[in-house]
Amino acid sequence: MKKENTCWEDECVVALKVSLAHLEERMVASEKLVCASEEKTAARLESLNEFRGLVKDQQATFLTKAEFEAKHQLIETKLDSLARFMWITIGGLAVFEAILRFIH
Repeated sequence: MKKENTCWEDECVVALKVSLAHLEERMVASEKLVCASEEKTAARLESLNEFRGLVKDQQATFLTKAEFEAKHQLIETKLDSLARFMWITIGGLAVFEAILRFIH
């Protein structure tokens, strides 16, 4: 009877060793996958940082709100002056035409 228990125990030990070997193989495979994922993540983060830098460089060339408002105010002032000049010229021409009609 002792021999049967030993045989059964030996089978259990062998089965445990096989299971342990499979677990070790799976752990190694899992570690390789984790390393590959970490490398891909690092590469992606690097490309995101590069993109962030490009956006920041591009943003530096954009017109700020203060610059826009200053230029817009200047354009409005010039447009108002031009409109005033136009109305004064039209008014002057109308007066000149009235005088010419009165004279003839």
